[in-house]
Amino acid sequence: MPRARVILTEGFISDASGISGDDSLARVESLLRALADYPDLGSPLARPSLSNRFGDDVRKMVIGRYLLVYRHVGDEVRVLGLRYGPSVR
Repeated sequence: MPRARVILTEGFISDASGISGDDSLARVESLLRALADYPDLGSPLARPSLSNRFGDDVRKMVIGRYLLVYRHVGDEVRVLGLRYGPSVR
């Protein structure tokens, strides 16, 4: 299976700029690399607020206290956001 192209949206970049701590950033970068090889790695069971904001076909991955939200379509993984988990209902 060819590698998926990972596309970082402006929303994700804005969300990621608010992360502090080298460990959290390193985990995010590691999971972004993994998505290129395993684009369906995350769970399709998104909380209602994530589905309302990003659409019904999003996937999520837990990264410490954060939820990485993305959509996999064809050979692309579009990374949509990085939300602080406890604030997501």
